[in-house]
Amino acid sequence: MGRPSLYSQPIHIEIVMGPSHDEAIELIKQGHGGMGRRSREIQQGVDINNLIPVLNESLNPPANVHCLLLAVQLKINHVNLEKTTVANKKFQRLVNGQNKTAKIGRTLLIKEMLQQMPRYGIRYPTYEAMYTVEEHVPLIQRFLDLRFPGKYRISVFGEQGRIRPIWKGAERAEHEIALYLKGEHYYGIRNLNALFGSYYCIDCETPYTQKYAHRNKCIAKCPRCCGIGFGFPCKVIEGFSKKCLQCANTFKNPDCFKRHKEKGICKIYKRCEKCGHIYRAKKDSADTQKSDSESTDESELTADTNNKGHVCFIHYCNLCRSFHKREERCYVQPLIPKKEHEYLLIVFDFECELISPTRNEQEWKQLQNNALMPLSAVPTDENYQVHHVNCVSALLMCSRCIRNDNWKNERTGLCKTCGMNMPRMRTWTAADFLNPLREFLEWLINGLGKERSWKTYAISHYGGRYDMHLLLGELIKHFGIEPKITRTGNKLYEVLIKRQRRRFPYISFRDSFNWTMLKLEQLPKALALEIDEGGKSFFPHGWNFNKNMNVRLDGLPDQHNYYPDSMGKERRKKFEE
Repeated sequence: MGRPSLYSQPIHIEIVMGPSHDEAIELIKQGHGGMGRRSREIQQGVDINNLIPVLNESLNPPANVHCLLLAVQLKINHVNLEKTTVANKKFQRLVNGQNKTAKIGRTLLIKEMLQQMPRYGIRYPTYEAMYTVEEHVPLIQRFLDLRFPGKYRISVFGEQGRIRPIWKGAERAEHEIALYLKGEHYYGIRNLNALFGSYYCIDCETPYTQKYAHRNKCIAKCPRCCGIGFGFPCKVIEGFSKKCLQCANTFKNPDCFKRHKEKGICKIYKRCEKCGHIYRAKKDSADTQKSDSESTDESELTADTNNKGHVCFIHYCNLCRSFHKREERCYVQPLIPKKEHEYLLIVFDFECELISPTRNEQEWKQLQNNALMPLSAVPTDENYQVHHVNCVSALLMCSRCIRNDNWKNERTGLCKTCGMNMPRMRTWTAADFLNPLREFLEWLINGLGKERSWKTYAISHYGGRYDMHLLLGELIKHFGIEPKITRTGNKLYEVLIKRQRRRFPYISFRDSFNWTMLKLEQLPKALALEIDEGGKSFFPHGWNFNKNMNVRLDGLPDQHNYYPDSMGKERRKKFEE
């Protein structure tokens, strides 16, 4: 696609991100049909499918300028949507439809809100050059609070990569109206968890991974009755104060008192009348006490380490992870190493033949006959070249073999992770296989056991700029796998296949150049490797064609096959020596 390239010549890397209609029909016949779900479209780190489109530009004035009002109305419809196929189809037609009915439906949503706002004393501008978060979103929130008290709360997130919302309503509500501001245009957010890739608490304004741990310290939790979510913590009712004789807690809300009795909270948590701290009545371990100590936002739950009950003025310390008085000094405890998990490690490398439709007509036609090249219009550009993988080499090892130093053996022996008595070095070439790349992926996905539970890491040097691009199309087109890609521009950091039972295991393709930023020819010297051939110094890429696989030469190929004109002065001098 441009300079520089491996050979200092323009190259074109074509990645097929999905099969054509005819190819899809053929894949279905072969049993490679998918679930019919939409593929994810990622733009600037955001899954577009997780956003509710707001198509207001094609509407008649003034509706064409009110993307904010339409986004709010569509999200309100979304949170109240019945979980039926008919209701979902109707909503999708309203959101994405370009016919007259859909446009009228979107226009009516905007018109209704514009007509209702003046009735509640809200002056919302009908024509405005830009509707901002700071000025106009609070007006809509005030309208929702007056018309639907406690029903909806608006929160707006932006594309600056911030975890916290740009703006959020002050009071908790039954439903969250989450919006996304992108390029001065508002979208609805279908699912906040999907937006951040983990659980997200709108009250704490933070993502989290462990539900129970977050529940213990969430700010939307009542420390008395342990209720959480909308309506909590329980509000203080003036003039009401009642002490529970069983747990010694004082309650300022009758519903809170009733709820803590019904849920049996007073049998679990008690308040010490001497020091005022809340503690758990029954404890099984110090670890349980630690998690319970986060159950309130006003005080800590305390107990002694011998599990004999509550000890006054003894607190759990997050610094030293033990129990002591606040005034006592402590120190950070050494980290306990995590349990090591077994993994499979594959080190691989591709070699390709460069095929031009104008200079290599026979090879190009052969690829088309073998269904390895689309039968589309052939580019007339003389610099257009396709990199076709015709040789794959892979080294197989696992974490256990690395620790035992058995990875140097020619075969895996009795290792169950690598596979019993398998060759460690495998090679697939065009001399033996029609598609070496496909054979390699078939071995990697199915040959090593697609039901394997341990993770597999496939490493290639400079793969993020080359090898990983070449295998992407084959994964999607032939195997029907949609990998998760981590990238910056055209540089791939990881191509991840998440494990699915009975389909494929966990495989992570990564680039070793991110760890050792050296050329392959520099690695032997940097790592003090005793390699006679000096690593990958020179390779005759110009000789690497399928037709030359079985050709035996008396010596090395001609010098022009090494592309000497693309070498620097020092490298050219070393090559000519």
